[in-house]
Amino acid sequence: METGKYREDFPLLVNRDLIYFDSATATLVPSCVIEAIKAFYEMNGTIVKRGAYKLTVEATEKYDHARRQVGEFFKCAAAEVVFVPNESYGVSSLLYSFPWKKNDRIITSYLEHHSNYLPLLYLASHFNVTVDYLTHDTEGQIDRDSLYELITQDTKLITLTYSPLLFGTISPLDSITKLAHEQQIPVLIDGTRIVGHIPIDLKALGCDFFVCHGNVGLLGPMGIGILYLSQDIQVELDPLFLGSGTVHKVTEKEYYLLDSPDKFEPGSTNVANAVGLGTAVQYLTNVGLSNIREHEKVLTDTLIEGLRQIEKVQVYGPLSAANKIGIVSFNIEGLNSHDVAMYLDETANIAVRSGLLCSHPMLTKFNIPGVVQASLHFYNTKDEIAKFLEVVESIARELA
Repeated sequence: METGKYREDFPLLVNRDLIYFDSATATLVPSCVIEAIKAFYEMNGTIVKRGAYKLTVEATEKYDHARRQVGEFFKCAAAEVVFVPNESYGVSSLLYSFPWKKNDRIITSYLEHHSNYLPLLYLASHFNVTVDYLTHDTEGQIDRDSLYELITQDTKLITLTYSPLLFGTISPLDSITKLAHEQQIPVLIDGTRIVGHIPIDLKALGCDFFVCHGNVGLLGPMGIGILYLSQDIQVELDPLFLGSGTVHKVTEKEYYLLDSPDKFEPGSTNVANAVGLGTAVQYLTNVGLSNIREHEKVLTDTLIEGLRQIEKVQVYGPLSAANKIGIVSFNIEGLNSHDVAMYLDETANIAVRSGLLCSHPMLTKFNIPGVVQASLHFYNTKDEIAKFLEVVESIARELA
């Protein structure tokens, strides 16, 4: 797959000649997404479902169309897609709406991003919920068999990342959801790190809930995310937040909720960003998720092999792209990860992530004080990999 014809769609990459190896947290937005957002504000700029005049009707149509685009992208019904501000909001608003009782149990792992981990600590401290942890190997691969030992009659939820931020390992979650459902336990999957990098069919995956940012791998704007609520279970849930847009009738003493997804989207929704996200997933569909996956695998294997040949460099996680997405974490012996990241930025205009990431318990479990993290997307090239390896080699040779 050639990325040249797609790179021109990213003004940041073209105009600043920036080598972006931070796709795990970056917000690189294609020009078509920027234009879609710009056009909405210039030609419409109204909120949805608040009147009968033509601009708000048109805005509602665009909003609903974006929801359908996202549903098609994830192979689920549009009614199962709830737009939320971000991943953290999506996870918390879902978990805090559960009717938790003392001694209820949740199964998770130490591999979780803070967005998925912190709400569990809150539930443990405020509702006396017990959090159980699956075991995993040194490459961040979850031990599925350890699930058998953890499930009890009090287990009310399993919540796991699809791909841990430190390693980028692809977890076998379809088999875990199958086992969970045999025990009538719902499953929440945090998919932020992996969406936009591999094809994802939520029905085949079998989860009850799925959450992700709209930016990062999906290439949409900041300030919007996705909370998937399976139709088989959403009727059992009441929204945590209420407001205009969630009800069809209010009396002095009662209110009557709309159906999902409307009842989970209170207040004035971010219509422009939803339109932008719909455009982004259509753009990725046009490029082809399978094409993106194959391109990233080549780049990832090249990057890992090159780093392993540099003296004093330690690479963490799976050493083959067959088992992971394009996230590669490493350290240079004797150097602070932030110092390495700053050197890459200041001397070569290379942007990477560094430090404890947003997964402190995970790095603590592996006794890692911080990492340098390069994460790839389809807009990266072999020439950029070569340049990156050249600079890392010079850092290791001259500074370590």
